[in-house]
Parts: sequence; C-alpha cells; structure tokens
Amino acid sequence: MRLVLLSVLLVGCAKGGVVPLEIDDAEDVRDACEERADQILTQTFRVEFDGTTGGCAWGEDGNLQAENGYLTARVEQLEVLDLEEVVICDMGFDFAGEAGLEQDIVYDDNFMFVFNGVVLAGSYRPWIDALPQDGIFRNYDWDTIAGMENLFDNDIPTYCVGEDSDLADCDIPPPETQGPISLSFDLAITSELSYRAIDESRAEFGFIATGDNDPQTDCSHRPFFFEVEVPYLPEAGS
Repeated sequence: MRLVLLSVLLVGCAKGGVVPLEIDDAEDVRDACEERADQILTQTFRVEFDGTTGGCAWGEDGNLQAENGYLTARVEQLEVLDLEEVVICDMGFDFAGEAGLEQDIVYDDNFMFVFNGVVLAGSYRPWIDALPQDGIFRNYDWDTIAGMENLFDNDIPTYCVGEDSDLADCDIPPPETQGPISLSFDLAITSELSYRAIDESRAEFGFIATGDNDPQTDCSHRPFFFEVEVPYLPEAGS
C-alpha cells in the first residue's frame, strides 16, 4: 500500500487576519471554495492498487466457503490520503495510462471502488443496490451482500454514484474483459465527499475484487491506478 500525503489546515486567510472556516455540510464546502476561489491551490496524487492473482481467501475474514454462482469472497485493498482538517474543493479523476494512453482494466469476477466507505463505482449493480443507503450514497458493507447471487451476464448493469441523476459519467468494462475505465463526478458529489472527509478526518480509497468459487482467477485484477487532482484551500499564511 502506498501512503499519499496531503496536510492542510481548515482555515482561510482574510484581510486583517485568519478567519476559521465553519464547515457543517456540503453546501458550506461549496460556499467556502467559491468565496475563496483565489486562494485555492491544486495538487495531484497518484493512487495505485497492485494487481492481485487468482484465488480468494474462502472461509477467512468474513468470506464464505466457495460456491458457484454466489458472492462468497472478496479481497479488499486500501489507499490512504493522509488529511488533517482539509477542505477539498473538488476531486478530478484521471484514468489515463502511461504517456496519456487510455488505461484498460481486467477483473474477475467483479469489483467495487469506494471512498471513505461510499461506493463510487462497481461492476455489479444489484449488490450495490442492496447496500445501506445514505441519501444518494450506498455504503459498502460486506456482511450485507455476502452470499448474494452472482450471475454471469454482461447485461447486468454497472453502478456509478449519481449517474441516474446525471451527476456522473462512467465507463466500466464487463467482467473478464479487457477494456477502458473512466469515472467523472459532478461537484454535487465531490462536495459531499469532501465534507465527509472533513467530518470523519480521513480520506481512503478502496478497491474490492470479488469471486464465487474459481481458485485460478477469482478476486483478481490487473494493476489499477489513477491520478486524483485535488483543489484545496491553503493553510494560513501560505
């Protein structure tokens, strides 16, 4: 796991001194960033999830025993942005590969991509629709979906938070098929995620690969990386 560092204070600068930012919800995040747009700095981070080889740890760490056609096991990977009282004004995801080429991904059987426990995207929507709901978001919880049916049908829809409300635009290839991936989220989504990062004092990206019963390929994926561009309010005096 790589540790990606960003540390800024939850403060803003005003004529005559430092004025603390009062952030109580996502609207406050948007307002602060709009009002202090001339103070925003931007930093780009590379987040990487190493590729995993075939085979799930069935019967361990909450995984079920292998069973064909059911969601029985997962491998969870975590990447951390180490933030202290940060106001993130937006998050832009770039999934371009080396030299600006489009990044392809291959996974088996399925995957979910999360931020602070919120599912941002996934390849198997029926599971995500079954997860606990919090407003527009679905919160990842393995125990809720473990044992659900795992059909092999490319017509099963993928999931991208906000896509149904035209707040996101995502491309996710089918399982076991090499193809490009891209995710784009509206400011209404990223502002809420930013507020949650402030409220929870954490910013963690997770990648969960799943399987049913194949020890050769399940819970596997090619190395997966992206750059996240983070506009943020600078610390006092910067």
